[in-house]
Amino acid sequence: MIERDFSGLEQHWQIKLPQTFRKLYQAYELPVVGILEFFDIDTLLSDLERWKGMLPQFFPFAEDVDENIYGFFLKDPLEDNPQILFWNHEYDHYYPAGSDFKSFLRNTIIISRFMAQDRFDEDEIEDDDYHSRQIAITAGISETVVTEKVARNERELYEKICSSDSQNAFALSFLGSQFFSKGDFDKAADCFVRASEASPWYADPIYLLAETYFAQGNMDRARDLWWKVVHLPIVFSSRTMNFPVRANEVDSEVYESTAKRVLKFETA
Repeated sequence: MIERDFSGLEQHWQIKLPQTFRKLYQAYELPVVGILEFFDIDTLLSDLERWKGMLPQFFPFAEDVDENIYGFFLKDPLEDNPQILFWNHEYDHYYPAGSDFKSFLRNTIIISRFMAQDRFDEDEIEDDDYHSRQIAITAGISETVVTEKVARNERELYEKICSSDSQNAFALSFLGSQFFSKGDFDKAADCFVRASEASPWYADPIYLLAETYFAQGNMDRARDLWWKVVHLPIVFSSRTMNFPVRANEVDSEVYESTAKRVLKFETA
């Protein structure tokens, strides 16, 4: 991609592209980063991956192996380093994938190396690590993201993501759910508060914080937070299965679970 293309895309989307995004497309016409394949410039300029009814502030730039979409979340037209959103194609949910584009690339490499353990043989993993190292060098990311030990389970995976991207609301919510399930409500609440501060539009950590107060018997605080979730756009909430806080909990929409709480305890 040349400078004319960058200018055309910035004018078309009315945003300022992050420098790391520019570097990636200057080095690769069609970037591939682990489980992600980025769209080419013609696709970006033609809006082929935008669809009727999508979130207007969402600007897609990549797709993963499961056909989920990733893009910039532009809350402010003057924002020069926007957060990255993940769009789940199955449930039509949006949630945070990175606090900025550079952090998002680090997170993607970490997640891809974790997933490669089940998808690839040793030679393929070695090739994938080599390519990820070249991406890291291009993007100005420390090569330790490729040389460090791969996460052995989901808890270690999200610990690594939080270490890489301390404002990642999804990872913080997952770690908080782990503390909750062990009865460590103070540590759980700390994770959920940090997540809700990093992405105040994201309903899941607010719901989880309400559930934490509910478990501690603080009904007034729980009610306030349930109502806060209800007033957020539904598309910014996901499903309870993403954050299993109780054994044998039935999976449902976070918004649906919140609405049931409100109806039950507001009329009690």
